[in-house]
Amino acid sequence: MPFPFNCCCTAKSTRSELYHAAPDEDEAGGGNGKTPTGIQLSSLATTTTPPKYSWDVRRAEETDPSRYRVQNVDGGFVLKNDLNGQQLVIDNCKRAVIAVLDVTGSVMVDDCLDCTLIVGPCNGSVFIRGSSNCKVFYVGQQFRMRDCREIDIAIYCRTQPIIESSAKIRFYPLNLFYPNLHEHLSTIGMSAFGSPPRSIHDYTPSPGMRNYSIVDDELRMDLASSRELRASGISLEHNDSVFIQKEYIENTENLVNVMLLAVQRSGESAPDFYDRCYKACNEAHQKGMKVVNVCDNMPFSDVSEALTDEELGDILKEEIPADIRSKMIVLEVMVPPTEISKYMEGPMGEEFNKVPLKYQTVLRDRFFS
Repeated sequence: MPFPFNCCCTAKSTRSELYHAAPDEDEAGGGNGKTPTGIQLSSLATTTTPPKYSWDVRRAEETDPSRYRVQNVDGGFVLKNDLNGQQLVIDNCKRAVIAVLDVTGSVMVDDCLDCTLIVGPCNGSVFIRGSSNCKVFYVGQQFRMRDCREIDIAIYCRTQPIIESSAKIRFYPLNLFYPNLHEHLSTIGMSAFGSPPRSIHDYTPSPGMRNYSIVDDELRMDLASSRELRASGISLEHNDSVFIQKEYIENTENLVNVMLLAVQRSGESAPDFYDRCYKACNEAHQKGMKVVNVCDNMPFSDVSEALTDEELGDILKEEIPADIRSKMIVLEVMVPPTEISKYMEGPMGEEFNKVPLKYQTVLRDRFFS
C-alpha cells in the first residue's frame, strides 16, 4: 500500500503554524478585504508586527503582575477567583472588602486598615504584617502575623497559628460558604471537619498579659457587608457554613455525650470519604444533633497511629488489616438519650460507628485535649 505522502505534506506540521494567531482585518488588508500590492506591500513589509501565538497570549495573562496583586484600594469590594494556586499580594488597602475565592499558594497582606479579608483554601501560609482594625476569615495550612493590632480572625488552620509583635488579636471559629469551597478544600487536602485553634504561638509574649484571646462565639459582619457578600454567593453565617464545628451548649440537661468514628474505606478517595461523612453529619444536624467536638485525623497522620488494632476492631466490629492507612473523623455529639437510635438508624449509622463507652475517655484525651 503506497505511503500517503500527499496527506502528510499538506498538513500543518510546525508548532508555529498550528498555533499562529489569525490576523485581524486591519492586519490582513486595511479592513477592506483586499491584499495590498505594489508600494503598499513594500511599505507593509517594514511595519508588520511580530506574529502572535496562543501560548504567548496565555503566558502574558499568567505573568501579569496585576492579576496577583490587590493594591491601594480604598473602599469597595474586590473579588479574586482566578489565581489557580499562585501567590497573592494584598497591600496598602483601606476600608475595603476583599474576597479570595480560589486556591492560593500563599497570601501576603501588608499595611491594611479597616478591611475585611475572606481568604479561601491556601496551600501555604497567610502572612499579615503591619495591619490594624481588620476582620479576617481564613482557611489554609498555616497562619502568621507580625506587627498587627486589633485583628479579629475566624480561622480553620492545619497548624498552630503564629503571632509576633502584635496585640489585641482575637481568634474565632470559622463559618464560611461559597460555591466550590468543598472542591477547593479537597485540592489542598483539607476537609470540612475543622476545629477552631486550641492554642496560639506568640513569639513575643508581653509580661503579665496576653496579646491574643480565643473566642468561642462567632465572628459576625455588619448587615450591609453581609448583604454585599451574599450578592456574590458568600455567606459567613453558621447555618450556611460548610464546616462541621463544635457548638457550645449552655443547657446540657437531658442530653448525653456520644462519640462516633468514621474510617476511610479501602479504595475510597479522600474527597469521597469526606463527602459521605459530611452529608451524614449535615442531615443529623438538621434533626437536632449537636457537635461538641470534631477532629479529622489530627494530630495523627492516619488511623493506625491513633488507635490500636484491638481498639479499632472493637469500634468497627470487623477485622482490621495489618497495613491499614486511612483517614478518619472523630465526633463527639450531644443528643437526648431517647433519640440516640433515631440518629444511628439514618445516614449517621451507615457512615459512623458508635464508640464503646470504655474507649470514650481515651479517645477524648487523644483527640480533643
